[in-house]
Amino acid sequence: ALIGDYPHPDITSQLFFQAKFRQIQCAIIRAGCNSPFEESLVELLRKSFPATGFFPTNMVFEDVAAAKGLSSHKLLLSFSSDQWRQIILNHVIPQSLHIDALANNSKLGTLLSSEAQLIFQSVTVTTNNPSGKTISTAGGQTGLGGASNIPILVPTGSTYSSSVYPAGGILFPN
Repeated sequence: ALIGDYPHPDITSQLFFQAKFRQIQCAIIRAGCNSPFEESLVELLRKSFPATGFFPTNMVFEDVAAAKGLSSHKLLLSFSSDQWRQIILNHVIPQSLHIDALANNSKLGTLLSSEAQLIFQSVTVTTNNPSGKTISTAGGQTGLGGASNIPILVPTGSTYSSSVYPAGGILFPN
C-alpha cells in the first residue's frame, strides 16, 4: 500500500496512522522545530528512509508517567521541546531492520548523534517480552538518564521497510 509518495510507509506515517502511538505523536508535535534554521522533526523522520523505530505505546507511556507520579500530559510538559527532539531521535536507527536480525549485543547508532547507540540483548521470551529482545541506550551525552532492558513488544515475525516496533519503555538517551 502506498502512503504519500512512498512505496513503504515512513516512520511518521506509521506513527500517525496508529492510535496506539498517540502519546508519542504528541511528543513529536511538542518537539516541533526549535528555530527557523532547524528542520522540523516530522520532516527529518520522513526523510530518514529506510529506518526502524522503537516507540512506546500509549499504555507504556502512561505507565512511565505514573511511575514518575505524573499524568501523561504532565510528562509531556516535563521535558522541553529540545529534549523531546533528542528523545524521539534516540528511538530511530537509520536502516530498515527486522528484529530477528538483531544479534545479541548488537550496537546500532541512532538519528540523535553518531555517539548515541541502541544496544540489543537477547533474553528469554516471556509474556512481557514476546520478542526475546531488550534495548538499552548508550552515548548521546544529553543528561536525560538513559534507559536499560526495555523489551520490544512484538513477537518475531512480520516485517516491512521503515518499521515501527512497540517498545516497553521510553528510550531516553544517556
